Amino acid sequence: MKLEDHPTVKRHGNMGAGSDRNSVATPGLDSTWLRRLALETLHGAHVCGTFKRNPAAKGGASTRIAGNVFFQVANTRAPVPSGFTLLDAADRAGVFIDNACRSGTCGSCRVKLAAGTVRMPVEDALSAEDKADGYILACQAEPSGDVVVDA
Repeated sequence: MKLEDHPTVKRHGNMGAGSDRNSVATPGLDSTWLRRLALETLHGAHVCGTFKRNPAAKGGASTRIAGNVFFQVANTRAPVPSGFTLLDAADRAGVFIDNACRSGTCGSCRVKLAAGTVRMPVEDALSAEDKADGYILACQAEPSGDVVVDA
């Protein structure tokens, strides 16, 4: 479906002198830019340019286990394959961790790391105080061995 054919996009014939005839309801945004943004978003790129994970995607899952995670609140232990995040492991184990962007920018998946170490390629949603208090982003956290989280 073309962006201009989508029912939620309102097109206007002419928005004034010098405007693109395909301009949409928001002045200053032309249809080419919106089309490109929609395609990037639909194909998994987050608006800020970071990759947005799709936990339902099928693919060659790693057979190497990076570590195990123990979710304290859920009282559940789960393996974390290499290349998977703690949020991916939570999804697979049926443990609920709130999330929205899966790209490290919104902070919805912020949880406290009680033990162990993780690597996070993106930490944009964490303040210096969050980091000092031991909070991590489950959508970005890849464990380096066994970990325990407050979730």
